[in-house]
Amino acid sequence: MATRREDNSLYGRSNSKRRMIFSVLAAVDIFGDLSFARREGSYNSNHFVESLKTLRLTSGDVHLSHNVAFHQSPLRSSFCRFYREVELLFIPPYASTFNRVEGVFAIVKRNDRSSERIAEAFSTR
Repeated sequence: MATRREDNSLYGRSNSKRRMIFSVLAAVDIFGDLSFARREGSYNSNHFVESLKTLRLTSGDVHLSHNVAFHQSPLRSSFCRFYREVELLFIPPYASTFNRVEGVFAIVKRNDRSSERIAEAFSTR
């Protein structure tokens, strides 16, 4: 069973009873298709961009992010602008009632967020 930390990482226990932290970067396209990258540990700018490379982003896509520091890094901006030509947009702070993306993550919070069932947690049954 995984639980949420304040930095949006999840933590749980492995089979060895050792606490581990894992983070999930998810993308939902306009057709509702989900792609995600999971990593053990918290994200920083380098990890974030490496995970972006694994998502199904194409030229002309819009990347919508929270105002977390590593989302605003020059490394991410360079990746989106030159590597994939992806447009960058940010969710306004403290405006969760206006972002539909918050509804998607509410689904995840209500469902089992373990690494084995993350795709199921994003489903809208």
